[in-house]
Amino acid sequence: MNKLLRAATLAAFVAGVVGCAGVSSTRTVAHRVPHADQDLRRADQPGEAEKAWVAARVADGETALDMQRYIAAMQHVKAMPWHSLASNKTLGGNATEVLVAGSSAGAMGVHNNIEEHGTVSDISFVNFTPRVSHLFFSPFGSGLLRSAFEPGLEGWFQYYLSPKESTAEGLKVAFRYHFIGLGRLVPYLEITAGAGGTSLRVPEIDSSFTFVLEGGAGLAYFVTDRVAVNFGYRFQHISNGNTSQPNRGFNSDSGVLGVSYFFK
Repeated sequence: MNKLLRAATLAAFVAGVVGCAGVSSTRTVAHRVPHADQDLRRADQPGEAEKAWVAARVADGETALDMQRYIAAMQHVKAMPWHSLASNKTLGGNATEVLVAGSSAGAMGVHNNIEEHGTVSDISFVNFTPRVSHLFFSPFGSGLLRSAFEPGLEGWFQYYLSPKESTAEGLKVAFRYHFIGLGRLVPYLEITAGAGGTSLRVPEIDSSFTFVLEGGAGLAYFVTDRVAVNFGYRFQHISNGNTSQPNRGFNSDSGVLGVSYFFK
């Protein structure tokens, strides 16, 4: 009899434990928010993703989270992907990495005379400008003003067609400001500044050393989430910074055509 009583007591205890486990499992399921995975993927900022998951608490006001889901969510947050300039959404990747852009562009330019000098050398040129950029900063703003900032280094290889064949080579720092609120169509503003050497000898500048300053605007179109083609305008100023004379310098207008590829 005692053995039967102990067996019945043990069976009741096991049944109670199983029943409790079943209730606990039900409450755990209730902690989960439908479509939370999609919400996490849509968030383009780690902070926003974290807020979305912290807000996914039990409906009765308890502060306990489903820890397994929460840990998985935080792992996703730490690996939040970079923002796609093309589609205004996130791609795969790791949030601790920076987005790297490689691009190349060609331009054709002609001497302008906005300073209205009596004589000019009628300079014309073509150039090639490969660039590597790191997008250190996450996109910011909202709507049509949503933007991304792209700093980088740009090579400068310029071939003068007139008044005589000459060259210029150097390195510039480049900054491009993208307006990404229009989807695949991305207007941008840019400035570059650098220095180099040149074989050009004209009355406007007669030295082997030269500074180059540029400002411009353009329009990029993302053929895919990672590949963009762009065309634009650049104003270019060349001078030697009064390191030697003469140094009147000269300005030019150029049209630019390029292509960019965005790596993870």
